[in-house]
Amino acid sequence: ATSEDTDDIAAFLGQLKGVLHTATIREHQGGECRVSVRTKADELNATRVCARLGGGGHKAAAGATLPMAQDEAKLAVENAFRQLGYL
Repeated sequence: ATSEDTDDIAAFLGQLKGVLHTATIREHQGGECRVSVRTKADELNATRVCARLGGGGHKAAAGATLPMAQDEAKLAVENAFRQLGYL
């Protein structure tokens, strides 16, 4: 799979029955991670989450690039959701 294919995975996960929101993290060479957040926009604002991580987008789909390893990126994403009261 290519890096572009992983964007489709983030969108696909939200199509599964019962899934309202998704966050995917993929690590790139050079020690950075790309975060993709997909949501039901009337329940969770993806832009607000990703803005806390230095990224952007729109209410239903947003992303950010984090200069850290995957484990650290996961904690940063969880913290962004928690700060906004989503976790």
